[in-house]
Amino acid sequence: MITARHYDPDTTTPDIPLTALSQRQSILSVSGVNWINIEMQGDDSAQVNALMDLFDLDEQFCIHVQDMVSPPDHNRVSLPTFDAVKTYALFRLNMLSINKTLLHGTPFTEDDIDHEQVSLIGLNNTLLSFQQGNIDGDVFGPVRLAIEKNKYQIREHRVNHLFYLILETILDEYFKIVAAIREQFDDLEEQQQQRYADEQELMREIIRLKKIIRFLRRETIHLKRAFDDIRKNEHVFSIDAATSIYYETIRNHINELLSYYDYGSDNLTDLINVSISLSGAKMQRVMKTLTLVSSIFIPLTFIAGVYGMNFENMPELAWPYGYFMVLGVMATISAVTLLLFRKWF
Repeated sequence: MITARHYDPDTTTPDIPLTALSQRQSILSVSGVNWINIEMQGDDSAQVNALMDLFDLDEQFCIHVQDMVSPPDHNRVSLPTFDAVKTYALFRLNMLSINKTLLHGTPFTEDDIDHEQVSLIGLNNTLLSFQQGNIDGDVFGPVRLAIEKNKYQIREHRVNHLFYLILETILDEYFKIVAAIREQFDDLEEQQQQRYADEQELMREIIRLKKIIRFLRRETIHLKRAFDDIRKNEHVFSIDAATSIYYETIRNHINELLSYYDYGSDNLTDLINVSISLSGAKMQRVMKTLTLVSSIFIPLTFIAGVYGMNFENMPELAWPYGYFMVLGVMATISAVTLLLFRKWF
């Protein structure tokens, strides 16, 4: 489905479905900023190719577009990239979002994070956004609302302002995943403090979160590299006085995400070390208990074995107080052993 939205400092239009070529030509003949959003649903390649013919794209960009409209390869993950040729610029990244069907606070894995490949092409006063993925809902709803309400004076600026606002919206989804990880991290810390916590289950949960953080870190590192490339050349997404603050804000947010990934990974490693230490301490307590029991019963077993041999010439067996004497010796040995090992407990 292809929709278009136009805005300038004074007016804005709602999303208009583009079904005819004449509509596509008319949307490009006006001043202001044009935002054309393409949600890939099935085989939309014919409509997209017709739309691309209007822009006289460079051959390199045509290859990018053909790659966008091709069926997604679920075994290949496209990494964030940036490319600029003449008056065109392309930024490709992955939007990530926790599956909406999961209940709040439910443990999730990497497979529960929905992906949507988003490609942004800047052409003079027009921004083309391609969406290809399985995220439910209107992911660009906050951007549309900002245009309608003229938040951040977005209608006063060029198309690069819209580009940075879309990036900020995508990063917001990353922070939502981080917030969910923080909640589960707190739950793990509380679970670890419980006396009868299941250590194997705890380790499985820690490893699960480490895998998610490793996946997010890989995505964000490539996003940072692509985003840093924006400064290298002059193009439609270039930074000007109006957008420099947004560029720095997004850059700071990316660095903040990377810092949390390092912090979270280190803390999870600490949890693993603490769990191993607690397991060792529990094992040590068990070994101390077994040592104490053995220290008490080994001499008692020896005494019982000696007097249980039933030799005929054993004077103690005929002595009226022999039984009580043996019990007294056993009790004395047990008491002395407990006194010697009292510092262990």
